[in-house]
Amino acid sequence: APQATPVTYSISPTQPAGLSFNPSTGTLSGTPTNAQASTTYTITATNTAGTSSATYTLTVTAPPSLSSNSDSQTVNVNSAITTVTFTNSGGASALSISPTPSSGLTWDPVAGTLSGTPNAATSPSMTTYTVTATNALGATSTKTLNLTINKLPQTVTWIKTSATATDSHPTS
Repeated sequence: APQATPVTYSISPTQPAGLSFNPSTGTLSGTPTNAQASTTYTITATNTAGTSSATYTLTVTAPPSLSSNSDSQTVNVNSAITTVTFTNSGGASALSISPTPSSGLTWDPVAGTLSGTPNAATSPSMTTYTVTATNALGATSTKTLNLTINKLPQTVTWIKTSATATDSHPTS
């Protein structure tokens, strides 16, 4: 009976950083450390009978990574907040916010901005908003904003009145 000959494998081009290729098994494994555009790889198996190749395409998408120009703000009701811009540096295709912004505030998921003038105080006065970036593969990143909307102080007006009484009948 013919005896099986050992098979060795090779990959071309070299696999992305963070992945390893086992030339004895033809297995590509690991976690890529950098994003990479769509790349076609050729895996070649070789033994004494010859070679055989297969190709596959690999795309490594960067996970979303959110930052913002503000983590916390405190304003009085009917005073504009400083627009908060959430910036994604990792290829997210969708931004969302939770909970729904207070009355008078506007969330723009395309620009990643929260802006406006809150027209009602919230209870409790601080609300933590969580913005989530989600990429096409479902990977997410979150960033929070603590927004405190204070009630305006009550205005109290004191009116001082004075009266003077005189006695027109002297006492004897």
